[in-house]
Amino acid sequence: YRLAGQTGTAQKIGPDGLYSQYVSSFIGILPASAPELVILVVIDAPDKRKGYYGSEVAAPAFRTIAETAVRVLRLAPDAVAAPVQIIGS
Repeated sequence: YRLAGQTGTAQKIGPDGLYSQYVSSFIGILPASAPELVILVVIDAPDKRKGYYGSEVAAPAFRTIAETAVRVLRLAPDAVAAPVQIIGS
């Protein structure tokens, strides 16, 4: 399946009143040539020790959800099959 997607990372004010936390996201559509599914993953205040960029924490969750969704929903792949690749910004 080919997909189209975008990562996002934004700072937010933490309990300390400073910009000390993040919101990480990934939104994607698939199949890219004829979209049938939109998935948005938002991670609020990810553990910074494990990463906080959308490509590090939200995109892997998107991949897991997308792989299950295409199987359960029996979505037809694109005419030109390509492996699922997630590329962070």
